[in-house]
Order: sequence, then C-alpha cells, then structure tokens
Amino acid sequence: MDPDRSRENAVHDNIAAINPQALVEQLSSPNTTEHTSPTDPDDFKAWARGAGVHLRTTYIMQPNGEEFDPPGLPKDLEAISIERSKRLQIRWVGNFYQDLSLREMTSAEDKYGVCGIIDLLAVAFARIRSASTRGSGAVALRRGVDDIIECAFSFRLDRTSCKTLLQQKIAVRDSKTFPTAWEGSALVDILITIPFHSKDARKLDELYIAEQDSAWEKGIDYTWATRCYYWSLDSDPGIASLIGFACEVARYPDELNVERRLAIVLSTAQSQRKALGLKDRVLHGAVVEDHTLTIYEAYWGPSGKESKAEAADHIFVQRTAESFDLYRAERVVACYEYLSKIHHSIKGMAGELDHMTWVLPKDDDAWGHWRVDDPLSERAKKLTRDCQDQE
Repeated sequence: MDPDRSRENAVHDNIAAINPQALVEQLSSPNTTEHTSPTDPDDFKAWARGAGVHLRTTYIMQPNGEEFDPPGLPKDLEAISIERSKRLQIRWVGNFYQDLSLREMTSAEDKYGVCGIIDLLAVAFARIRSASTRGSGAVALRRGVDDIIECAFSFRLDRTSCKTLLQQKIAVRDSKTFPTAWEGSALVDILITIPFHSKDARKLDELYIAEQDSAWEKGIDYTWATRCYYWSLDSDPGIASLIGFACEVARYPDELNVERRLAIVLSTAQSQRKALGLKDRVLHGAVVEDHTLTIYEAYWGPSGKESKAEAADHIFVQRTAESFDLYRAERVVACYEYLSKIHHSIKGMAGELDHMTWVLPKDDDAWGHWRVDDPLSERAKKLTRDCQDQE
C-alpha cells in the first residue's frame, strides 16, 4: 500500500476510534463514577483551557448581552384566563388558568401572540408540574420544556425561519490541553437552528464538490476542509444551518455538569460562526435545573491576560440574571415571551451569509480548523506526527 495512504488511513482510524459519547451519555446516571469526559469538572477545565472557553456560572453584569425589556402579561389574556379557570378541571391545566386569573395583566399589547398559544403553554405547564426529576418524570419535564421552546421558536405559523431539533449530535471544539482520545461529538437536548438560504446552500454544495474532486485527484477518499462550516457531524449542504439557541436539561437532581454541557454547545456555535467569517454576535442558551430555566449568553472576547487590544480569541459563556420558575403560570408565559424576543433577534441570521466569500480555509487558518475530527486540528496533527514517528 502507498505509504502516504497508510498514514492517512492511520490518522483516520485513530480519529474514528474515539468515542466520547462520554461527553454526555456516560453522565446520564447520578451513580456514574468512572468516566473520561469534558463535562467532568477536572476534564472540563483541561478541555476548556485548551479550547479557549470560559464558563461563568455566577451572574456578572456584562455589556455584551442584548438587553430585553422585562416581559409583561398582555391585557387580552385576562378574559381568557378568567373564563377558562371556571370550566377547566384538568389537573394542573386548570391551575394554570386559575393562577393567571389572579395576576395583574401589565401589557396592553400581545406583541408575541401569547393568547394564540396559551393552551399549549397550559399543557407545557401541566407536564412540568406533574413531573418528578427522576425516571419517567424527567422525560415529562423535558417534554414540557420542549413545548415552551418550540412555541417560541418554530411551532407557530409565523415562525418558520427556525427549526427545533431534539437529541441532536454536534461536532465539538478541539482542545490543545485535553489529553483523552475522544470522537468529538456531543448530544444536545434541544437545538434551535436557522437553515442557510438556498443560494448559500448551493454555493456550499459547489465548494464541497470541488473539494471532493480535488481529494480524489490526490488519492484521498475523504474530505475535511468544508467541515468547518458545519456544526453537525455530516458535511451535507442540504442541512447546512447556523445554531441560534440551545438548551440542556438536568437529568437528575443536582446534576452539576449541565452548565458545562451548554458551554460545549455554545462554543461549537460560536466556532462555526468564526469559521464562516461572520460578524461577532452574542448567542443565547439555557439550562433547566429542576423546574427553573436560566438564560446564558456566549460571546467572543480577549483572554484578559494581556492588553485590551488583544484579539477576541476566547469564548465566554456567561450566566445572565434571567431565570424563570416554571412552576408558576405567569413565569411560563414570561419565559415564552423572553424566548420569543430571542427568536426575533436571530430569525434573520441566515442573511449574515450574504457577504461570505465561500473559500476554503488554509492549512494554517486556526479559525477554519476548529473541530476535534478535523485532521488539520492540533489533535489530528499530533496523531499524524505520531504515525510518522512510528514509521
């Protein structure tokens, strides 16, 4: 066999042999004690240091975030709540309307269509209130949270620019200091994506085909460079999209790694944007612990170790002050309104690709080779050197 081909296959086999569902799946039980995963505290610290990711779980006022006005309950909701609270005796759904009927409706305008979606929010509330945080109850909690997020981002007829994906695998940002071999994928509970416009998908399709043809000419049976433009594990122009929002739900009480899981997802979203050459912007995500949903934001910034003029080459994932107790009916409505405002801010995100040059990254372009499974990443380069040394 051709020695160059042997090296390529060796690198490919080394990468393919890694299997870190460790990222999430090994931590699905509170009794898990042995695992090697970036969501374990020590491993996450090692991964994050080499990946340039900083997780801040204590709220600090930041000027980076997009400010949203506090949500209010629309006046039109008052009549609906009073009327339905009198005749609905369904467990927890009746409580939802009864709770709302006792609240002061503060906003005259139903800007985000609360009244049109209120029955679905009532069902989501019922799921959450009837759920425990263990066993099948945890599934009910997830379903309730899914309902609220889908209503805010993609379920309504007037919100078709986003897609909601559940239990989706994503590629993960590479790290220079995380030594454990792993596949480089993570399983995300809830992912909101914005598909590329068809014209941009066609350009990416052309780029992918050109790269593939070039690889075949060199005797290589796989392609890598276009992968930097995807958050997904597959390079398929037909499903090309940007990540606009993500949510991770704790799978058992006091699960401490749920925030780390969100940090991994949002760092992937920001890495994809950087590879595409898009303008820096704050992205949002959420974690759900027990019955409380807390908003986080992710943005690029300097590491802070040098001058303020230092390049923004680190990703910060920051807890915000926005938190919603989903055991309270009015906070379920407020959560839906807040997520609707995030939807409004990201729905045109695909238009940011209009100024893309659509050229492949160079070998020394750090932004273009950010994925663990990219053979031009630091990890894969090391594997290549190891293979060469063994020869």
